[in-house]
Parts: sequence; structure tokens; C-alpha cells
Amino acid sequence: MLTLQNVSKTYEHRQVLTDMTFEIPSGKIIGLIGPNGAGKTTLIRIMNGVITPSSGTVHYHGESIDTLRTKAGVVTESAGLYPDMTALENLQFYASLYGVKEKERAHELLRQFDLEHVSDTLVHTFSTGMKKRLALAKAMLHHPEILFLDEPTNGLDPDGIRQVLDMIRLVNQTQGTTVIITSHLLYQLENVCDTYLFIEQGVLIEQGTLSDLRRRHQSSITVQIRTNATLQKDQSLLGFTGKQIDEEVIQITFENEQFITPFLKELIAFGYTVTECRIVGNDLEDIYFKLREDSL
Repeated sequence: MLTLQNVSKTYEHRQVLTDMTFEIPSGKIIGLIGPNGAGKTTLIRIMNGVITPSSGTVHYHGESIDTLRTKAGVVTESAGLYPDMTALENLQFYASLYGVKEKERAHELLRQFDLEHVSDTLVHTFSTGMKKRLALAKAMLHHPEILFLDEPTNGLDPDGIRQVLDMIRLVNQTQGTTVIITSHLLYQLENVCDTYLFIEQGVLIEQGTLSDLRRRHQSSITVQIRTNATLQKDQSLLGFTGKQIDEEVIQITFENEQFITPFLKELIAFGYTVTECRIVGNDLEDIYFKLREDSL
């Protein structure tokens, strides 16, 4: 477990982080969310021991953060790869720096990250997605207990994003690696993370799982239903207020999700057909903007 207690960071009289207190449980994927300039990168650099906080403490399993340096893998936007070396040469070079004695480790990771077919190809010829996967493989060379990933999907097309996220899930599920990931594309985090930390102007404003966040920050739940039922003149149906989206879709707002199933059953009992029902406006992005609005 990684524990931060009252961590602050100041650069030349500018406060970047203020009284950060939270715990990162082992084996989880954590999403670190905030606008540009919120302090995410500074926080990651403190957590992996690259820089020291101005005040506060950081402990890994109750010990000094210094013990984490050899147990952490880091992927930044720059990737840190040598373009005029092959994929295999890059991994072998970093393996020697990390003191990795397993001769087959580089080959094993190239297979795992679907790069074996380009192992002898110069990295400067790689696509952005291939470089991201190689950077992730590099970070995994020494079997890290924690991975710090700073915007790992930046610049990728949809296929590249899916491949990188799949690799992150695979590493977490098969090796139990704790992953801390930042991204400004929240739908990506929603598909991969277990829990979230929200930062605004260097302050931790909220944390929790998506279910926790929905429970705390949504006073109602909105559902879109594809049906042949239509709203009455007062924009209600079976006692619930809503609006007609188009000829086939109505939108109803409920106090909580417990009302949804009884409503649908009653709708069908009245002879209407229901072909689709989906909750809208309760994803991670909606919660993020509500939190930002409340914090400003």
C-alpha cells in the first residue's frame, strides 16, 4: 500500500500541491484525474520518489518511499526509448541498467506486448502505438510492484488506445501490479480503473469508485427508453416526469435506480413495447465536470 499524508509541494513560492492525504491499495488500477496544471505529474513524481515533497510524508508498506524506487515502473509521454536502437536492443540495454539477470526477459516481454515480429527493427520506424507498447514493456522489465503511467494513450488512434488499455489490464490481472494512470480522456479511465482520485489546483477534491461517486454526487438518475409509448401533454408518463427525445425514445428521470424496473414492468403491462433502456448522464465525465463546478 502506498500512503501519502499531508503532502504539499512548493516551487519558488508557487503552491503546486496542498495537503494531499490518501492511500493507494495494492493490486488496483487507480485513475488520477484533473485538468492540465492541476499537479498530476508532480504528484506522480513524488509518489515514485523522483522528487521530494516540501512537507508531508510518503510511505510504501509503512517504509520510506526510497524502498519503492527499485520496485516501480514509469511510463511518461517521452517514453525514454533510443530511436536508433532496435526494440530488443532497447530492452536489453534497460535490463542491464535495472540489473535484470533473466536472459529471456526481453524476449518474453516482446511476445507479451505483441512486438516480437519487430524485435530487430529500429524504434524510429515504429508507430506511436508500437512505441507506447515498447515503453510499457520497458517499464515491466524488473517485475515492478507499481506502474506509474502518465498519459500513456496520448497520440494514439482508437486501435492503439484499445491495445494499450488491454495491456494495462493484462499486467494488472496476471501479475497483480498496482497501476496509477493519468489521462485527460475520461472514458478511457472508466473502462480500466477500479477507483479514482480527482485533483483541482493541487488539492484532492474527491476519491472513490465509480459507484461511490455516483451515490454521492447524483441526486437522481436519468434513463432513455426506446418504446412506442409517448408522454402525455404534461410531459409525464405513469406518474414520472420526462421528455420526448424523438418518436421512438423517451427520457425519464427517477429519484433513484430502484424505480426503473417497476416502471418498465408497468409500461409493458399497459401493452407498450420496450426494446432498449439505458442510463444516461452518469458516466465519469459527467461526475468530473460536476465536481469541478462545485469546487470552483
